[in-house]
Amino acid sequence: MELRPYRPYDDYVLYYLTGLKHVVKSIVFVSASSLPDASVRHLKTICDTVVLRENVGYDFGSWQAGLHAVREMSAYDEVIICNDSVYGPLFPLVELFGKMEAIDCDFWGVTESRDIPYHLQSYFLAFRRPVIASPFFTNFWQSVKSEEDKGTVIRKYEVGLTQTLLEAGFRSAVYAGYKPSDRDTLKRRIINIFKRRIISILKGNPLRMMNPFRMVAKWAVSGVTFDKKKLNVTLFFTREVVAKCRTPFIKIALLRHRPMKIELRGFESFLQEHTDFPMELIRRHLKRVGSHGSEVDRFWR
Repeated sequence: MELRPYRPYDDYVLYYLTGLKHVVKSIVFVSASSLPDASVRHLKTICDTVVLRENVGYDFGSWQAGLHAVREMSAYDEVIICNDSVYGPLFPLVELFGKMEAIDCDFWGVTESRDIPYHLQSYFLAFRRPVIASPFFTNFWQSVKSEEDKGTVIRKYEVGLTQTLLEAGFRSAVYAGYKPSDRDTLKRRIINIFKRRIISILKGNPLRMMNPFRMVAKWAVSGVTFDKKKLNVTLFFTREVVAKCRTPFIKIALLRHRPMKIELRGFESFLQEHTDFPMELIRRHLKRVGSHGSEVDRFWR
């Protein structure tokens, strides 16, 4: 078995696990990195089982291994899969579970995506007994194979999991069903079109600019319905889903890569105002992995 070279898990992961421990009966921790015995012992103070697996198959390979390690799955009322692609919990998870417990559904997620075929975003998913006991759930996880392309994983497994369960007649629900207005969606699109074109011309490639004013005008009158479907709310409307929906997680990719040059000025102050999440956990992690290196703080404070 080939694992990634030893890399210590970050403090934000331990914070997340500790938050989970308050709302779940048991935790199976799966890592595709080698871990020293001392780290495994530390993890076992929070988690019931620690699985070290081969570095293949992305998250769905890890979830497959974790579910395989659970004995008597049918004994559980709810089974959760989640990963470390988010910072959190920003709020106590009892809020999340308290709200979702009152909703009559068979499986649920924190956020949803309508940008490609509808699906619940897989960084945090919960499945209830009707799903857990069904052959559709079992067959889906047995079908998961190692894929080298992330896009294939998203299409076959992230989107495929939601679609498989919906087609089987199971009912889904979402915690943070934030729906931005058409006007807000259009505004975000226009801002990002300008920023991306300006950045491209500053990089010395003026042909890619292609007259941004004409492009914006074309988008504005093209008849496209900005119906809350085209922008990922976990990236473009993070402030709204945190402040208005009390979503307990933010995507690490938002701060690490700043996709489409999303505006993040003042984001740290925003988090400090609305949450009690320890900012130092984010700072330390971003300084280690952030695309902006030691200057990673500059764009979000």
